[in-house]
Amino acid sequence: YIVFNWAPLSHPDDVPAATQARLDYIAGKTRHYSAQLRVKHALGHWVSFILEGEHVAFDAQGQPTLIRGTAIDVTELQAAREKAEVANQAKTQFLSRMSHELRTPLNAIMGYTQLLRWSTHLDAQEQDHVSSVLAGSRHLLNLINDLLQITRDDPQALPVTLQAVNLGELVLRCVNLMQPLLQEKQLLLQNRLSAPQWVMAMTHC
Repeated sequence: YIVFNWAPLSHPDDVPAATQARLDYIAGKTRHYSAQLRVKHALGHWVSFILEGEHVAFDAQGQPTLIRGTAIDVTELQAAREKAEVANQAKTQFLSRMSHELRTPLNAIMGYTQLLRWSTHLDAQEQDHVSSVLAGSRHLLNLINDLLQITRDDPQALPVTLQAVNLGELVLRCVNLMQPLLQEKQLLLQNRLSAPQWVMAMTHC
């Protein structure tokens, strides 16, 4: 059924699967022959091929007499894919390590901020500033925790739900977090959402 015998030149780890795919196709278990083989080059290195084939001629009894196929060299594609996987793994490890490193100073910031918040020597404006720092720190900690979860290759573990959110409170928190930058650049940001306004939003815990 196959004019060229790839087995003698093929990588021994790839031969069983490719042979089984051919036998299944000849037996009619599959409608299309497809297999991947690493074949030894004349210079001694391995070249990756994707083999595709189909019957194009049959005898009077309906038995196949000729298979037409193609062999596509995917060596460069395979190498690029492996390189991308290595780079992605390195990036994941870096993000995971950096996320852990960021949590240590952030926990210290949150701890001292809470101590300042409980202090009785702060006026109302100073209490608001401390509350903004604490709110921003908690938001950043949530982002870092999300990043850690994603780097564990389990993004589905992030519980996402649709629930009612007070838009006025959300905008107010954002404005408060932006105040130091606004003051530095002498800008004014007005919040006109005075009355409570609720929206349905995707949130996660």
